[in-house]
Amino acid sequence: IKPDFTESTNDDFQILQTYGSENINLSFSNTADDFQGDVVTNVGSASSNTSGLSWTADTWHHIVLTYNGSEQKIFWDGEEEVRTAQTGRLLDSTWLYIGIEN
Repeated sequence: IKPDFTESTNDDFQILQTYGSENINLSFSNTADDFQGDVVTNVGSASSNTSGLSWTADTWHHIVLTYNGSEQKIFWDGEEEVRTAQTGRLLDSTWLYIGIEN
């Protein structure tokens, strides 16, 4: 991603979201001033939030949300930032949106 904002903004931004069951979401949350990943499975849901990331506006960064059946992780520029326990299988989704904005 290439955020055109710094870690303090009044807006939320969707980076990736499934539509249908909305079981995967990666976004920037202005209430936390950091990134949030959400995974919903057949047994529940969990959120992961980065903490204290900083960056320069208009600079490219690599952000990844992974889920392996037992935990979800967010990586920022190749470094693991947060890990959250989560189990279950992903729900079916109709669409995958990349780079959408609220």
